[in-house]
Amino acid sequence: MYPRHNAERHAEAAALYESVPAKFPESQHASRAALARGKCHYLAGNFAQARNLLADFLQTKGPAAYEAAHWTARTWLEEKQPQKAVEVAEGMIPQARGDKSEWLAPLLMDRADAVYAIAERRKESIGFFEAVAQTAPQDPIGAQALYMAAFASLEVGDNAGALKRAEAFLAAHPKHDLAAEVTQIKAEGHLLLNQWKEADAEYAKLLAQQAEHPDRLLWSVRRALAATCALTR
Repeated sequence: MYPRHNAERHAEAAALYESVPAKFPESQHASRAALARGKCHYLAGNFAQARNLLADFLQTKGPAAYEAAHWTARTWLEEKQPQKAVEVAEGMIPQARGDKSEWLAPLLMDRADAVYAIAERRKESIGFFEAVAQTAPQDPIGAQALYMAAFASLEVGDNAGALKRAEAFLAAHPKHDLAAEVTQIKAEGHLLLNQWKEADAEYAKLLAQQAEHPDRLLWSVRRALAATCALTR
């Protein structure tokens, strides 16, 4: 969700922020600098250090606490400890919702991502992803969440649900960068529901529109299967 390809730069930024509290100990900027350091350490891949810096904020209230909870949850997800991410996010979601905070949608997404990462709870994550999409329908995080709801539906065998959610995504975000991936979910949903002609049509659309996509070979195979089934069943 958050690219960390400039780890060295983020570490350097964290070091710069570290000097702020020493220079301005009574300034409100000292608190913001500590929060920014935690974020930078997360982006640099220093997850334990990030949590140490963010821990005090989790005992407070307001925007800084919500942001700290978000970055803390992401550190646990990176370390493949999703249950801890769930606990952090759920501990802050009620307050963020009550405050109508801009951090509510990211925290909801943290919870959804974490629940998805717990295999036995993956089906439950679909509703959590939909909650993100409903909370922030026009925000990029809302589109990402709706995609994940469709994808998770397909993964847990809810083919009708995957088809419905893929159609909802494409209706709301027809030009989105994930449109091809969502159209693939839609095509696969039709295929797994034995709707051969519809699957054939969707895979044909993908092949016509996505000349350079790395999944073209897969789409060709799945389209051939749909076409064959349409003729023989």
